[in-house]
Amino acid sequence: MPAKRFSSFRCRYLPYEYHGRVIKLPAVLVRLSDFTGSNINSFALVDSGATVSFLPLELAEILDSPVTGEEVESEGAGGCFKTRRIKLIAELVKGKTVCWSGKVNFLVPTEYKKIPYVVLGRDSIFKAFDITFCENFQRTEFRKSRRR
Repeated sequence: MPAKRFSSFRCRYLPYEYHGRVIKLPAVLVRLSDFTGSNINSFALVDSGATVSFLPLELAEILDSPVTGEEVESEGAGGCFKTRRIKLIAELVKGKTVCWSGKVNFLVPTEYKKIPYVVLGRDSIFKAFDITFCENFQRTEFRKSRRR
């Protein structure tokens, strides 16, 4: 039976300690799969300020999928770092239901601990959903985009 898709849903924020303070970040649960069937579950930040998606090197190594292409310079909140590409299937999971699935080109840092989480940027989930960040309620709302 094909996976059920939601036209809209909500997700809560994830607490993250940053320089001794706990801040809340919009996050979703994702299942990342390579094209051989290996997969891993992780939290992913939904980042409207990121033009591309990122995958921590630690997770890429667990999947044991090939990271390809030439090194390119990337920039994130922590500064500049070198990255390479990996293509994976990303599934946004809410409970036991897959809400979205897509092939995503992730940039993977060439060094450990450059990024703490998977980051879904504008090149991925933002193409499928209109996303509203409700900061005061620490909730992210996803509505299937009718324009795309």
